[in-house]
This record gives sequence, structure tokens and C-alpha cells, in this order.
Amino acid sequence: VRNTDFAPPALLPPATPFAARCCSIDAIAWENWQSPKGKYRGSFRGLSLAFGAQHRQPLNRGGHPFDVELGRVPADATLFPFHWHALQWEFYVFVAGRGEFRLGDARFEVGPGDCVMAAPGVGHTFRNTGEGDLLYFVVADDPPNEFWVWPDSDKVGLAQPRRILRGTDVDYFDGEE
Repeated sequence: VRNTDFAPPALLPPATPFAARCCSIDAIAWENWQSPKGKYRGSFRGLSLAFGAQHRQPLNRGGHPFDVELGRVPADATLFPFHWHALQWEFYVFVAGRGEFRLGDARFEVGPGDCVMAAPGVGHTFRNTGEGDLLYFVVADDPPNEFWVWPDSDKVGLAQPRRILRGTDVDYFDGEE
């Protein structure tokens, strides 16, 4: 029995086609960055961005269902401050070097072949404890309406518009009456 009158509803508008379907990691430039005093630093190659995907955008505006990066943390460096994401999942695969990962209240060593999953709401950071570069891949779902929390420094970050804020306690009705 076939029902030719039924068509599944379109859940999302068609995705914007990507500019490329195949590329070499070596053809993607490293993007280096560091904090103002150099405590946090690293490099990455934006693999999904190399395919023409737009960061933190819905699929129908050039976004992608996940973000993939190849990252590099130099010796004695920490990649980013301890933080958690409200919506984003991150999956790390370490391919070279040695490091220490902080995930929630736990700290553990990571090296080639180790994988770590950081769920929304779970704080995370990692640092290079070896002598050479710590190399890893990260896959994240890159939600457009993301925000972050840095519990050690009492900050909140908004993805769009991009803002980093430090809150103060106020009453629920403050400014409303």
C-alpha cells in the first residue's frame, strides 16, 4: 500500500552547498593565537571552515552540522581557560604529544589515541605537559545560540553578539518595577 498524497514535512530549508568536498589538511593554514600575556596559546586548522562552512550559523545560512579542527598546543602551554558550554558538545582525539586534561573535577593524562568527550555544562581545559607539540582533533556541534561560562573567573560569554561579561548579583525584579 502506497500513500502518494503524503510527503514528509521539510524540517529545515536546504543546506547551503559547501565550496569544496575534498581538501588536504596540509593546504589549510595554521591560525595562531594567544592571550594578551601569553598564558593561553595554540594554533588550529579549521577543517570544516576550509569546506566553506560558516561558523555558528544555521544550516540554511551556510552553517554545518559539526565543526572539525586540527589543533596544536606548544610545550608548557594551556590552550584555553577552564570553561563550560551551555549547548555545545566537544569530542577530542589526541594524536601526538602528552597533556593533562581537566574535565569537571577530574584531571588525567592524555596522549596519542586518547579521546575525551566534554558535554554541555561540564567544565574543561587542557595543557601540554610534554616537550613537543600536543596535537589533537576536535569535533563540536557548533550551535548558533551558544554561550559559555568561566567558573574560575565568574565570566559569561555570548556567541552572538560576541560579548564577554562579568555578572553581579541582582534581585529578580531589579529594573522591572
